[in-house]
Amino acid sequence: MAQIEVQNVRKVYRRDQFEVPVLDGLTLSVEEGDFIALMGPSGSGKTTLLNLIGGIDQPTSGSITVDGVNTAALKTRELAKWRSRHVGFIFQLYNLMPVLTAEQNVALPLLLVKGMKAKERRERARLALDIVGLGERLDHYPRQLSGGQEQRVAIARAIVTDPTLILADEPTGDLDRSAAGEILSLLEKLNSEFKKTIVMVTHDPHAAEKAHRMVHLEKGVLSANGG
Repeated sequence: MAQIEVQNVRKVYRRDQFEVPVLDGLTLSVEEGDFIALMGPSGSGKTTLLNLIGGIDQPTSGSITVDGVNTAALKTRELAKWRSRHVGFIFQLYNLMPVLTAEQNVALPLLLVKGMKAKERRERARLALDIVGLGERLDHYPRQLSGGQEQRVAIARAIVTDPTLILADEPTGDLDRSAAGEILSLLEKLNSEFKKTIVMVTHDPHAAEKAHRMVHLEKGVLSANGG
């Protein structure tokens, strides 16, 4: 069953009087429980596509349906609510709050869940940190963690709301080979054991090999070996 349907999507950014096309009639289907690696040169539209799927941005034309929802049809507040429940984002540079502990960083998305009590937020944050192997680092601040540990906290934050979809933008790009391997193993675990659908942007062929399939973008369209 297709969880993500991207149909004939174009994305054009406007700069002064100029139009900059990024995606040009792209169509892509991602099955529920899939793990795909999105590859291509810089400027090919990988991150743009990820942002469109996650509802951070909207297509110029075409449609994107995730879990049966046409995200372009949602109003801003509805879209934010949908995104907080269905999508977990993982970024290259972690984006952790330096003044918050690991537990507090992970619990941040739960503040958007109406009616959830502080005790439940703590419990869910601790469970997410246990899943990524950092249950003993609850009270540590980002400056007290290694890069790989910071990314694990970021992954815990991405899964704390139990989303159906994880979008990862170069999740190993700022890590050494050892730490990157640990993060990739964790993503494999989230996919195989927790049944999360994962779309991962990466430049690293080694990272891409962990995915079920690779999708290649070239100048805003799927290349011949794009899958």
